[in-house]
Amino acid sequence: MFEKWETYSYPDTDAKALHAHAFQWWNGAGFRVTETAAGQFNAVSSSKWGLQRDAVVTIRDQGGTAVVDLRMRANVTTEGVVGGGLALVLLWPVAVVGGAYSYAKYEQDARDLMSAFWHSMGTVAPSAPTDHKEEVRATTAAPQEEVDAAAQPPVASSILSKEDKLSLLEDRLAKGEISEETYKAIKARLDE
Repeated sequence: MFEKWETYSYPDTDAKALHAHAFQWWNGAGFRVTETAAGQFNAVSSSKWGLQRDAVVTIRDQGGTAVVDLRMRANVTTEGVVGGGLALVLLWPVAVVGGAYSYAKYEQDARDLMSAFWHSMGTVAPSAPTDHKEEVRATTAAPQEEVDAAAQPPVASSILSKEDKLSLLEDRLAKGEISEETYKAIKARLDE
């Protein structure tokens, strides 16, 4: 999944003023914002395309320089898992194309949102940011041959048995990748 971390340092800037601005900015952007620690909050969006945006913003003072960290990631929602699972079972090409499109659209929207956030922070800080760092943990980039292969419907020999599907589903539940509710919904579909 998409996960990007960025940090900027703003010299001669009050960290508390940046924190207040950032908190209001994410709230105004339609996110549910909650304080998680001193100088840190979490902003969560509503679900869109079966994915949910989750941003963690940390603002700390380091000797008169405000350091702002932003970590943005995607979380697959229950609706995304169930909808994607149903599309996968019923309409293989639609699931592949729809999933790739929704994720690519999500990633571009997330990048645009991060850019808008950093621009807004620059309007509050008295000086330009310095010491920019970033890390992208995952993107939608994939080798073309893998994309082409995924667009093909599965051949009969590669279809998993019901037991194999349940085993994979139970593994994802045990790893915490899906919720109990999602597990039950998908299992009920498999039992039909």
